[in-house]
Amino acid sequence: MSNIRVTIDLDDSNLAGCQILKDECVEQFENLSKQDQIHICNSFVMFYQLFSKVIKEDDNESKS
Repeated sequence: MSNIRVTIDLDDSNLAGCQILKDECVEQFENLSKQDQIHICNSFVMFYQLFSKVIKEDDNESKS
């Protein structure tokens, strides 16, 4: 399996983008194999499942 790195960029206007590197080369999602696309999407789902459980209810809670 190839080494794939996805870097997510977020800005202040809540827009997100990402850069996909496959074996150190920039790739477009559309040009990846179906299996690579599925692996990336499944990874996003796993991160969502991991982090969504610990999202704070209110930012003020962290200042207590």
